[in-house]
Amino acid sequence: MIATCQQGDLQGIVEEDVLAFYNIPYGENRGRFQPVDRPSCWQGIRDAARPGPVFPQLRSRLAPVIGTTPEEANQSEDAFRLNIWTRDTKGKLPVLFWIHGGGFMTGGGALRWYHGNQLAASGRIVVVTVNYRLGSLGNLYLPGVSEGNLALRDLLAALHWVQDNIAAFGGDPNSITIAGQSAGAWYSTALMACKQAQGLFKQVCLLSCPGSIQPMSKEGAQHLAERLCEKLEVSSSGEQLASLQIDQLLAAESELAKEIARPYEVSLSFIPIADGVLLHEDIMADAIAVSGGKITLMVGTTKEETTAFLHANHDTICSLPEPLVLEPFRKFYGEHAKTAFDHYKTRRLHANNYTQIVDMTSDQMFSFPTHQFASNMSAAGSDTFVYYFVYPSRNSWLVSCHCMELPFLFGNFEKWENAPMLEDADDDNIRLLSNKLQQALLNFVVLGVPNTEDSILWPKYNVEKRMTLVLDEESEAVSDPLDMQSHIHELIFN
Repeated sequence: MIATCQQGDLQGIVEEDVLAFYNIPYGENRGRFQPVDRPSCWQGIRDAARPGPVFPQLRSRLAPVIGTTPEEANQSEDAFRLNIWTRDTKGKLPVLFWIHGGGFMTGGGALRWYHGNQLAASGRIVVVTVNYRLGSLGNLYLPGVSEGNLALRDLLAALHWVQDNIAAFGGDPNSITIAGQSAGAWYSTALMACKQAQGLFKQVCLLSCPGSIQPMSKEGAQHLAERLCEKLEVSSSGEQLASLQIDQLLAAESELAKEIARPYEVSLSFIPIADGVLLHEDIMADAIAVSGGKITLMVGTTKEETTAFLHANHDTICSLPEPLVLEPFRKFYGEHAKTAFDHYKTRRLHANNYTQIVDMTSDQMFSFPTHQFASNMSAAGSDTFVYYFVYPSRNSWLVSCHCMELPFLFGNFEKWENAPMLEDADDDNIRLLSNKLQQALLNFVVLGVPNTEDSILWPKYNVEKRMTLVLDEESEAVSDPLDMQSHIHELIFN
């Protein structure tokens, strides 16, 4: 099958009744730390039948939870690529534009986990996945070397390419839904906040957005860049950074990330900056100001997000004496730490140190910011739908961890064959729940609402009732499942 975009002809491949086009350039590489350029045209027919590279990265810190994929080994600094799945290049279907997660340091749209053939097989949407630069390649800020926010500029370039070309693949450029998970959800929120992205999409789906993260200041980002130069033993002017071997750069980034890391906190190194052009100090407030009332929102979290980061320390955490267990509570609640600790003890029948810390940090880093954002978007006039994914892993230390909903959303469990979080999963149960979640997403992308008369009842969210779809073997809409309106919440969480 051949499709023709503005740059030339592409030869795709048929996969299970779906047309797949891989490794499509959305921009041209101008060199390390340079903004991406418009893609060049090519002569003849470009082979688009197999996945291309992802941007340079080290092994994901979540590999013990989600496993690994062969595509992670195929890396290049020239990976400005996207991938498209469609049933028919002659249609005019709504488009799902997927932004992968990975803590701003790992991942790629070319990874098999995000292959969109199952969703595109419905015949209702076209699926696009995209690479963007990672780590310092995407977010270094050092005057004279890198202006920062290059990863966000990559995503803007990819969105513009989709606007200009998706009709050639059966997609409707006027009906684009951005969706992302974790760092991908953060970037999706950043696009909502970015005036330069207005008009490029009409709906947004955020999965497990780390909403407590704000862009780094220019001063903080420059200091981080100078520390990177110190580790690499190069001048703080950074001129040599562009010519270093990529392995050296990645190793130094990894060391720096470990130094910055703090227990029970979201500690990230190279993240987007408040440059005053694309982003400002508060992306949540800006997203509401720029996109509130203009886009429709679907958003949610898993129940135990932070087990993905804490499970390796399960035994140590369980054995801690109470004064040490209270430390992470003090970071968030100060003098109310003991009150908060006791509150989380009541959340489970068999609570322990581990579950209390997991529940508290999951709420603070993911769930509470998500519900606050949903409330504000709803108040601004956006139809908003909130979910809470609680289906557990058979691994009792992971339960419903960060990333758990991804294989359910894409419906491609066979591509997660070495994911510890899915070990011994009941195939019938996971397929049933996957079908529900996929139908909800498809409905949202196509109709702007995740439910129809013959699907799950999923009411709109508002601050009065906080109606949330709890996704499990038996899914149902529940009012305020996190007890956001309780006295204890008013006392210590505001």
